[in-house]
Parts: sequence; structure tokens; C-alpha cells
Amino acid sequence: MKKVIVGLSGGVDSSVTAALLKRDGYDVTGVSLRLWRDSGTQDNDARSVADSLGINYAEADCEKDFKSLVVDYFVNEYLHGRTPNPCIVCNPDVKFKTLLAAADEVGADWIATGHYAGTYQDPESEEWFIRRAKSEAKDQSYMLYRLGEDVISRLILPLND
Repeated sequence: MKKVIVGLSGGVDSSVTAALLKRDGYDVTGVSLRLWRDSGTQDNDARSVADSLGINYAEADCEKDFKSLVVDYFVNEYLHGRTPNPCIVCNPDVKFKTLLAAADEVGADWIATGHYAGTYQDPESEEWFIRRAKSEAKDQSYMLYRLGEDVISRLILPLND
């Protein structure tokens, strides 16, 4: 059976992602990223979704990396009069790094999130890229532009359609 790690926040998008993948025959494990000391509600929501869907569930402690790589970056940029986008730092340096490590730990070939975007492999160069979601109004491809091919080649984005 195909194994996939889903970044599971407990919100609608990640929950639907997990449900779609389970429906499609994947062995799904939801991984909730603990980013802040007081994230108990999110953890409870994610665990509840996993229980409802009958999928495996795990938590990953990312608090130290989130603080040093994302929060400190945001504060520093803001103090210098710039408008930072924390997601473009968090996604490659915390979220997807953690999801890939979780996938490797359990032998999963795939990771998935509830982002509205797509992936594709160029047939000539064989390089992997992020592409815009089919819905222009919901597109989140810009949030993923810093991901490398090592991530994109293993990424499933079921909400693209």
C-alpha cells in the first residue's frame, strides 16, 4: 500500500486532504506540527480528525525551529520596516523539512498538504515544479515557491483540482 504523511492541522483543508488520500487507497498518517507551546487546541483538533478518519496520527515538536527560523525572522524584518511573509520561510525550513523526515522515518514515499497548488515534472528536463492551482481565486502556489525538487517530487496536493 502507498504510504503518505499528511501535514494535519485539524482544519478543513488538511482534513479533506487526508480524507481524499485515504479514499484513494493510501495508508495515511497525519502529522501535526507543534509550533508554539500553547497549541493544544490545534493538536486536539488534528487528533480528533485522525480518529474520525481512522488514520494514524503523530505530533512533531517544531517549536525551537519555528521560533528561531520563522518568528525571529518575522520580528527582525518587521522592525526594519519590511513586511515579511513567514510562510515562505516556514514552509521549506520547518514544515516540509519535518514532513519529509517523518515520511523517511516510516518509509513513506509521499507527503501531502492542503495547499491549493499543483506539481508537475517537465518531460524534457525531468525537473519538478510547483504550478498554480486550477482555481485562481484559491491559488497558494506562491507560498511554495521556495521548495526544492527533493520536496516537490514527493509532494501530493489533492486540493489542486
